[in-house]
Parts: sequence; structure tokens; C-alpha cells
Amino acid sequence: MNKKKAANFLTGLIIVLMLVVAVLVILKVRGVPKLNLDPGREERKEKREATQENLMGEWVAPDDEDFVIDIWRDEKGMFRAIVNQTDEEGTVLYWEMSGVWNDSMGGFSYTKGTKKQVTYDIDGNVTQEVIYTDGTGKFTGDGEGLKWKDDKEKIASKITFTYSGEY
Repeated sequence: MNKKKAANFLTGLIIVLMLVVAVLVILKVRGVPKLNLDPGREERKEKREATQENLMGEWVAPDDEDFVIDIWRDEKGMFRAIVNQTDEEGTVLYWEMSGVWNDSMGGFSYTKGTKKQVTYDIDGNVTQEVIYTDGTGKFTGDGEGLKWKDDKEKIASKITFTYSGEY
């Protein structure tokens, strides 16, 4: 290689390196542009968040105000539900569940659901009995209300709970 070609090569190499450095600085300052390969993603995200918000709060069985479901989201992002069913004789059935959101069903499913029976006697004494700790099921909003599908007992399979408000 003669001196002129070597100088041109070296100049070209320096220019290329300066361009690479300039691009890296621009990317560092402005950030790497995000490519949107899924144009419906934001719309689905907004719909999911709205559906999740609509599920949270207190729900009651339309014919039984003593059958109540409370749903909220904990600090770890898990969905939690507590169900209370009270009878007139001082007995409360109490279910507690937690689960993760499932977009395809528009709700959350749970495993390891717990059911307890709490009884208050005439003197105000409380006894508590764990009925089971292996319940499974799901909670979904169907646009008309809340559905609870309890796989173990099917206690609320025909009930659509109505929203009674935030707690």
C-alpha cells in the first residue's frame, strides 16, 4: 500500500470510528428507541387494567346480603379475595384466596384456598375450625357482575354477585 492509500484508509477508519462513537452517545443520551412489534399491546393493557379495577371492591349476593366477597390487590400484585357467609345462628363461613391475573379468562384463579367456620356461642365465645386448605377456583367479571367458580364445593356457581362499593 502506498502512503496516500494508507493515509486515506486511516482517515476513513477515523471517520467511521467517530460516527460509531456519535451513535453510541446519542443512544446513551436519548435511549434506545423501542420498536412496537405489537400494535394492539397498549389497548389490551388498558383494557386489562380497567377490568382489574372493576373487579376490586365489595360484592354481595343479590338475594343474601350476608354473603359478601371482598377483592383487592396486595402490595406484591397478587389478587386477594375473602368471602363471608353468615347465618342467623352465629356461624360464619369464611374463605380466603389469593391468585394471579389471567387475561384470557378476564379474572384471577387461585389454588390453596382456605375455608374456615367461625362460631359464636350465646356467651360470645368464639370457636374456629379449618374446613379445608386445598380449594381451587376463579373470580371473573362478566360485565353484569362478579362470578365465583369454586371448584371444591360449587357453592356460588349460579350466583352473580353485585357490586356494593369500595371499602
